[in-house]
Amino acid sequence: MAALLMAGYSFSRTSPMQQESHGRDLTLYDKAGPFEITLDDMTRGHGQVVEGKIRQWLWNHWTSQRRACLKVKRYSNEGEPSTSSYFVEPDDRGRWRIAVVIVRVLMDGRHPSKKVEQENAYEAYSVERVEPQRDKAGGFVSIPKNVTRAGQTYLLVLGNPFAKDSEII
Repeated sequence: MAALLMAGYSFSRTSPMQQESHGRDLTLYDKAGPFEITLDDMTRGHGQVVEGKIRQWLWNHWTSQRRACLKVKRYSNEGEPSTSSYFVEPDDRGRWRIAVVIVRVLMDGRHPSKKVEQENAYEAYSVERVEPQRDKAGGFVSIPKNVTRAGQTYLLVLGNPFAKDSEII
């Protein structure tokens, strides 16, 4: 389950090599993936298992402040692929973040055989584990850091207090 609540993306075009690492020395990073989650995986429940593993892996690296890189390909209801790359790392000022790069391949509605590649990127400087169900007021219920939980039992809210944006994975 990946609901997107982003208000401001930055858009850019890069070469395939830059898309892979965006100038990072990936030998310094723990790596996971690439994962692929199809629509069929989601309907059969396998996708939720993989999403849980992704959340748990990101959470473990975030809380231990260990560099990490994870890549996952997902599909929209229309079958359009998007590949998300998550980088757990310090920024150039030493603040820990999860930098996310999403590359989508969109079909051109006027020309069905034509596809358009779109890249979106954002940075999350806060990561919070929350219950999958919201409270009565529609807010998130936080899970304390010292509580051990399987990744399938929570969601992660990736936030950027500087831009007031967040994504739920």
